[in-house]
Parts: sequence; structure tokens; C-alpha cells
Amino acid sequence: MSTVKDKIFYAGDQLKAEIDVFITRERDAPSIKKCRYAALPLDTKRYVVYDRLLSRIVNGVFFGDLECVLEVARLYNQGEGREDMSPNGLALGLIYPETE
Repeated sequence: MSTVKDKIFYAGDQLKAEIDVFITRERDAPSIKKCRYAALPLDTKRYVVYDRLLSRIVNGVFFGDLECVLEVARLYNQGEGREDMSPNGLALGLIYPETE
């Protein structure tokens, strides 16, 4: 597991973040250096590809096929995945308050 402290700011019209990551040891898990991406079960039938370093979901929801999501995580670990970084709210089922 990692602990993340961040500083969010604007650079022009783009939102940016400065992140310090402090890696802790996980029991019975491969190192983040060797296996940054893994499958995260949302329930018994849905999975997402999870970035263990940034503690973020990096791909959409996979329904019922663990082997498929593990293959996608393997591709990310080999540098062949495309990081969408947008499905976090949808995958987690977030409900947002109204904004002004």
C-alpha cells in the first residue's frame, strides 16, 4: 500500500498535481516495481485495473471475466496499457453533490 500526499494547482488552464509517494511493504504481494498494476474486485462479478503506485483505477469496469482484467493488468505492467485515468468515479459508483 502507498500513502499519497498531494498538492493540486492550475498551470494555465490545466489542473496539475504534485504527488509524493511513500511505499510501504505489503504481505504476500509482488513489489510495485515489478507489478504496479493489478486487478481490483469491486464485487463478485466486476473488476477494474488498479494502479498500486498512485492508488487509482486506470481502466473501466470488466464484468465477470477475471482472466481478461488480469491480462490487461499484465499489459500495463509491460508498458503496453493505455491509462485512461477517467473511470474512477463511474467504477466506484460515486454520487456527486450539485455544484454551483
